[in-house]
Amino acid sequence: MEALSGRISAGAALLDVGAGVGALTLELLRLGAGTATVVEAAPAYLEAARREAARRGLSDRINFLEGDFARLASSIAPAEIVMMDRVVCCYPEFEPLLKAGLERTQRLFAYSYPQDRWYVRLMVGLENLIRRLRRNPFRTLVHPAAAMAARISNLGFRQAHGCGTMVWRVELWERSPDATARA
Repeated sequence: MEALSGRISAGAALLDVGAGVGALTLELLRLGAGTATVVEAAPAYLEAARREAARRGLSDRINFLEGDFARLASSIAPAEIVMMDRVVCCYPEFEPLLKAGLERTQRLFAYSYPQDRWYVRLMVGLENLIRRLRRNPFRTLVHPAAAMAARISNLGFRQAHGCGTMVWRVELWERSPDATARA
């Protein structure tokens, strides 16, 4: 949020992948973005986002889509800003997800992911073990940060901001002027 707030063009179009209850989208619309597309696979989160958007009078500026972004991506219009907050860790293969998001990014790509560190891998492994024992098929993944950065960079983006906690990393990438040919 901090990295994006000072870089929003008035009227910018947003694409929020895995938006959850829409907190980032709603805040960026408040800060001057024009429209947003929210993609969320969890119906309960999507319904909460719709209700909050209606409560704030923003429903007419948001297109809500339910489903898996990787499957829906080809039908979604590009946006100036594409966001994936805590999404990449839900996909077994990060490359198709990042590629789909980056292909729809006109200017800024923001995403967060669990740090690729031994203690994060241990924590995620324990969480996944508990899920397995409870017969829950969902798994969290820790993807190699260097491989993700290389993929993003190879598609013509440069990192504009990066920060993190002991567990999470947040990065903002900016499209290079000549990146269209590479995507």
